[in-house]
Order: sequence, then C-alpha cells, then structure tokens
Amino acid sequence: MVYTASVNEFLKETISLTRELVKIKTVNPPGDELPAAEFLASWMEKHGYEVHIQKIEKNRGNVVGIIKGAGEKQPLILNGHLDVVPAGRIEDWTYDPFSAEIVENKIYGRGSADMKGAVAAMVVAGYMLAKENVKLKGDLIVSAVAGEEVNSIGAKHFAETKWFKNSMGIVIGEPTAMDLVVAHKGALWVKIKTYGKAAHGSLPHLGVNAIIHMTEVIRKLTEYRFKYEPVKLLTPPTMNIGTIKGGIKTNVVPDYCEITVDMRTLPTQKHEEIIDDFKNILKELKEKIPSFKAEIEVVNNRRPLLTDPSSPLVLEAKKAYKETLGIEPEAKGVTYYTDASEFLLHSGCPPIIIIGPGRIELAHRPNEYIEIDMLSKALKYYYALAKLTLT
Repeated sequence: MVYTASVNEFLKETISLTRELVKIKTVNPPGDELPAAEFLASWMEKHGYEVHIQKIEKNRGNVVGIIKGAGEKQPLILNGHLDVVPAGRIEDWTYDPFSAEIVENKIYGRGSADMKGAVAAMVVAGYMLAKENVKLKGDLIVSAVAGEEVNSIGAKHFAETKWFKNSMGIVIGEPTAMDLVVAHKGALWVKIKTYGKAAHGSLPHLGVNAIIHMTEVIRKLTEYRFKYEPVKLLTPPTMNIGTIKGGIKTNVVPDYCEITVDMRTLPTQKHEEIIDDFKNILKELKEKIPSFKAEIEVVNNRRPLLTDPSSPLVLEAKKAYKETLGIEPEAKGVTYYTDASEFLLHSGCPPIIIIGPGRIELAHRPNEYIEIDMLSKALKYYYALAKLTLT
C-alpha cells in the first residue's frame, strides 16, 4: 500500500484522538456518551467529514461521519461504540483509568482497547482518504454509537437510518488483536423464579420451600442438552448458572428464589426453541410436584453472527489484510457478542465482519491498555479496506 502522506502524521493523530476519547468518561451505566459524540463530531467536521449527531436520551447519542463518494458504489460502514464498562476498584489500577497515560508504547485507560482506540483509528483512516483526495465511488461512513455494553441502544438507532440500510457492509472494530472475525456466539440470558410459602423455620411442613424447588430446576438444567449442528468457526454452546438469590432469614421458610442463566449459542440454534424447552421443564416439574410454582423471564437475547467467509466483503477484507499486514488472514470466530447481534435484527442488514486493535483479554479489566503498534496496524488496515472497496 502506497501512501501519499506520512503515515506517522496520521498515527500521531490516532494516538491523540484515542487519548482524548479515553479521558471522556462514558461509563455505562449510565452511558453519558453525548459529550464524546460531540467531541468526535467537532474533530470530524475539521477533518473532511459531513457530520450528524443522533441524540437518543439525556446526555446520550451517536455520531455519524461521512466522507462523501460519487454515489457509484454502496457505502462502507466502519462502526464502534463509545461507552465503556465501569473502571472497578481504582486501587487496582497502576494509572488513573481516565488519564490515558502512555507507558512503554501502550495507552492505558478504561476503553482504550474496548474500543476507543479502534474508533480513533477508523475516524483518522477517513481523514487520510480525505486529505489524500482519494476519489471514492461510494461513501465511507464512520458510526460511533452509544450503549453497546448494556443494551445496544445506539446500534438500534443507527440501524434505523438510511446509511445502515443502503451499505455494502459493516466493519465493527471490537478488540480482536487484528484477527479477522466473521462469526460470534449469541447470548440468551434467562431469569427463573420459584415461588413458595413462608413459614416459621421450626415448622417447615407449614411452608413451601422455594429454594428446594429451585434445586429441582437446577438439577434439570444440568441434565439439559442443547440441540444444534456444529459450526466450524465456533466452539459448542455453553450454559452457566451465574447467580442465585433466595430466602430472607435463616429461620424463615423461603417463599422466593431466583437464578440467572447465561447461554452462549450458535447460529444453528433457535433461541425460541431453547425457551420452549425451559418452559416444558418447568411444566414437567409442576406435574411432578403439586406445590411447585415457577416462571421464566428472558433478560438478554442476542443473535449469533455468521458471515459467509466467501462473501465479497470478506474477500475484500482478506485482500486488504494481505496488502497491509503482509499475511493471508484466516477467518475466525469468537465467543463474545457485539452490536452485530442488534444489527442482525433489522431489515436490510448488510454483511458484517469484526476486526480491531486491542486484545479482548484486556477488556473489562484493571490496567486495560492498547498497544500503539496495533493502533498503527488498524489505521493502515481501515484505510486500505476503505480504499479497496470504495474506489
């Protein structure tokens, strides 16, 4: 890949922009992404973008920047999220999580890897195209959205726009250590509640123990086997009973218990069928235990992603990878989910790939950082992919 301007100039911009974004506290909950969106909007307006802000709720919003093309090709979307998870115990951090310190070629801070570094690289890649006067046949759209860490509210709003529905593809910059990802698992989280009857702990026969009834539910869940066809790029589906709550006092028969269950699913599974299976388990227990009473609630329902590795977007992504990084990439799958789960729910959803700087094992942990060398690779890659697909 030949550049008409110094890549180092643009890398300095990427480092600076990453640091400024990390310093803006967009912890979700509550989110507070609007100041970051407005900061990015101001930066993009000065660097060749047409800019739009989508205000969602109080102090929350998306920013969409467009490097205009001739309209002869469909647009390409580069997408990232602005919110970050809480920093946790500040004493566990070597550096302030919102100071964006640079130490030994790494930028430290909450959200540096997940995923403000990728957002910065995407935005600066568009600036590279604009400054070099690359004649694009289609628009480059960079969307930085709110809410990915909780409910994908920003992705939902962006997916309702004309930009989303008319594009050739979406590149999500989640931290993959620059691996090319075309598949990820879905997530189905449910809350199961059992109800009993309170009584004095010395007279348990007068009550109905909701915790004991929950043990029957748990036993059935441990015996449950998923129905699925294997997917080459993904590991088998999993289930984890993550929390349990019940009872109010040692000497009171508990009249309520609840568990939450986290399932990671494959594209060959249907969440509706799993939910029906769980409802049937509760129904069978009711038939077996007359005093049994339970209900199930879906608390998170995220679709899995599987983009055809032979699709034009993936083939172009591989070509840009070879040009930029000098090696032939292997399409991979990951266990976590992304905003792709929300995008897939909307009509007109284009093909999606995931590739970004940063390492997933550093996300959501103290001393999160992103390596500047990886930021450089991401900057070059996003530029190359946009140029390849849009010219």
